[in-house]
Amino acid sequence: MFSQRLADFSPIAPGQVATVKVPRYALTFNRLMLRLGGTTFTKALISKIEIMIGTRRVYLIDSVGALAAGTILDMINRYRGVFDQATNLTIDFTERDFLTIAAREIGGIDMSKITDDVYVNITIAGGAVAPTLYANAFYTPPQGRDIEDTQLIQKLVTIPYSFANGGRQQITFDPKGALIKRIYATFTGSNGTATAESNLSRFEVRKNSNALFELLSTDNKFLQQEYRKVPQSGMFVVDLVFDNNLSGALVTADAAALEFAPTFTAADNGVMIFEVLDAPYNL
Repeated sequence: MFSQRLADFSPIAPGQVATVKVPRYALTFNRLMLRLGGTTFTKALISKIEIMIGTRRVYLIDSVGALAAGTILDMINRYRGVFDQATNLTIDFTERDFLTIAAREIGGIDMSKITDDVYVNITIAGGAVAPTLYANAFYTPPQGRDIEDTQLIQKLVTIPYSFANGGRQQITFDPKGALIKRIYATFTGSNGTATAESNLSRFEVRKNSNALFELLSTDNKFLQQEYRKVPQSGMFVVDLVFDNNLSGALVTADAAALEFAPTFTAADNGVMIFEVLDAPYNL
């Protein structure tokens, strides 16, 4: 994997959106490693993370309540087993632990097959003091196909929610044919224990009325730890590829009906972040 330090973000200041353009080489852009520094600048002071292909947003993590975007991304990374360090934050489009090389790299952005530049936007919260920020990008060769529409890149689609009561709820999301790998659901209520359910106590995913995922939070966390994932406090992960097998991803192109139904024991709020593989200019 090739690495390159990108040009400087601009502007880098409290309350501003720091932007950098990723050079459009004939390479596949796989991951970005942010380096945070300065007097006071932490992951909790990143309030929004966006990646754009031209004017199309393909990756979004936004802050919700007291939970900052940088903290949410850190939780996602730690769940997946990415090394955690206060000064660094990784945006990874690939799957280091998947079973084949093709499956590991399929989510990267093959820049030889897109017609627009890629931009990374990092919103720095007002509480930062004299922040510094730079990024290292990591690439592999082009993915080897000539037709842009065959490319699948990893996207994050963020949907906020707020429910005034407990019970079985519905999340509205139209994947437009994308493959769904995971849903990261943040919540503010009780995190539960090994024997007591969290406030987000259960999640059901149904396709054409058939249950594809239907686990209580206790069973879900146990299963994920069996496969060396790291459940995070305040986050329920619907992991359809928990065994590192891409074939478990939810195919939505042939779905007549899809249902995403979390169950809460009491009122709660947060975000549902859908991690999908999708054509660059679809969702």
